[in-house]
Amino acid sequence: RYQTLIRTALDGFWVVDNRGHFLDVNDSYCRLTGYSRDELLKMGISDIEASEKLEETAAHIDKVMKVGRDRFETKHRCRDGMIVDVEVSVNYLSEAGLIFCFLRDVTERNQAGKALEKSEHRYRALFENIRESFVLQEVLTDDAGKLVDLRYLEVNPEAQRILGKTQAELIGHRRSEVQGALDHEAAEFIRRVMLTGESVHLERHLPANGRWFDVISYSPQPGVLATINMDITERKRAENALIASEMRYKTLFESSSDGIAVCDLKGIIVQVNQKLLKLNGYTMEAMTGKSALEFVNSNDRKKVQLNIQKTVEEGSVEGIKVSLLKSDGSEFDVEVNAAILSNESGQPVGVIAGFRDITERVKMQAQLMAQDRLTAVGQLASGIAHEMNNPLTGV
Repeated sequence: RYQTLIRTALDGFWVVDNRGHFLDVNDSYCRLTGYSRDELLKMGISDIEASEKLEETAAHIDKVMKVGRDRFETKHRCRDGMIVDVEVSVNYLSEAGLIFCFLRDVTERNQAGKALEKSEHRYRALFENIRESFVLQEVLTDDAGKLVDLRYLEVNPEAQRILGKTQAELIGHRRSEVQGALDHEAAEFIRRVMLTGESVHLERHLPANGRWFDVISYSPQPGVLATINMDITERKRAENALIASEMRYKTLFESSSDGIAVCDLKGIIVQVNQKLLKLNGYTMEAMTGKSALEFVNSNDRKKVQLNIQKTVEEGSVEGIKVSLLKSDGSEFDVEVNAAILSNESGQPVGVIAGFRDITERVKMQAQLMAQDRLTAVGQLASGIAHEMNNPLTGV
């Protein structure tokens, strides 16, 4: 029975004398080291021991003989030179003066442990140094399984900074003690993560400090919630400023008393305001996507082309007078101011032009010019009549 047990054991097995010479080995140890049974029976512990020196092995044997047993890890050298980790369980049978050893190959376990330790170091380095807040919390529920609170398990330095608490003030404490009770949105968010097991993403605003966070939560294991909070306050401020700017632009664009058109660098109309549509009688659909020249009197199209180019080169033009066409084919006079539109890189992308209807002003100027001409003719006629009535004046 002894021989059957030893031969079929999955772990390696030795019997050695008090000098460390092998007296018996099983097949499992032969497979582990690559030696045959006959080869090992001609060898001793010092021939395969890769961690201890000869004198250390001898001291170890003496210790086992005094204490009666031991359990430790060491390294053995295989026939092909490969080193394996072994866990050794030793018992000394004093009556026979023999040492019995069971040996288990723990190489893979140790490698996995080292990999895990390395992974833990990488995780810890990442955990401590990422700019985002990272919080690991235990999900606390009542007897009915209803969410009642969270308990802090781990918090990185950035999370401590945001919460204004030290690690000692957070770990082991409930969220309600630190941040107050969970609001409805947060509770639903957590329930969804724990129910589905999937990561959930949302944006949240913390009124306490006025900051915005991009929040990603997931459950790494049952009953545990991991949350990454990315501070997006500056981005939200920029977005809100952009929205406000867009609203101001739109308000100005639509409430302007002048007609306004936006064109690309090729003169294709991108946008027009209601005032311009009111001036020329066209619809938005009829103008956008068309060349601006289609709505200009043919006699002024060359002037418009030149001034678009001048706007691109110099940044703006002012006081350009042209005639535009109405939808019914009639014309009206406008004074145009235009400026270049640039993108964030400062590259020109289009032209914005304002059109002021000066039709009435042009008519008044024409009338004044006509009156001035009549006045001049009247004065000339009066002078001639005077000369005729006083022929000797010149003498």
